[in-house]
Amino acid sequence: MSRQNDFVKTQVRLPSDLHQEILKFASNYDFSMNTAIIEAIRAGLIVDSDIGIRTPLTPNDLSKVSDEIADKVVERLKKAP
Repeated sequence: MSRQNDFVKTQVRLPSDLHQEILKFASNYDFSMNTAIIEAIRAGLIVDSDIGIRTPLTPNDLSKVSDEIADKVVERLKKAP
């Protein structure tokens, strides 16, 4: 389980339409806004820590990330009352 000091706090400005989409995504999957933003970023980017370049996901990478997100959603649904 992650601890609070494992994170870096930052502030991001979002276009209002993207903000609404993130809110909808968070609501649909019972995520916090923070978790929804993290999952959206993970779904769209790979960060190569060795060279610091962000690259778009390949179809195989996207499939892996979507499977990971689906697993998290299923876990959340199992915990729901």
